[in-house]
Amino acid sequence: MRVDLVAPPMAGHLHPVLGIAVRLAAEPDLDVRVISTAAALPAAAVSGVTALALLDGADEVIETVVNPPYRIGSHPRKALPPVPRRRRAAARLPGRVCSTCGAPARRTW
Repeated sequence: MRVDLVAPPMAGHLHPVLGIAVRLAAEPDLDVRVISTAAALPAAAVSGVTALALLDGADEVIETVVNPPYRIGSHPRKALPPVPRRRRAAARLPGRVCSTCGAPARRTW
């Protein structure tokens, strides 16, 4: 059976998933993959699990969204990239993931 674990490339999200993947990969009947962006591939290689990179070239956009140069505090709208071009690029990321995986893109918010 195949098990795909999906995580963003930030260490606080990726490393726990890699730990789970290593444990699951020890099971004889499981084919385990970690799915993230290209920035996560080196950490996956070190852990010894199979990894698949999605969103080629999107690491800069993701970094802009998750690490803005200002404090977000209790204002979630501040988490959106301030530059309209980057905001549009961030909004297109879910559709790019779906097209890479072959699944239909759906917006749930």
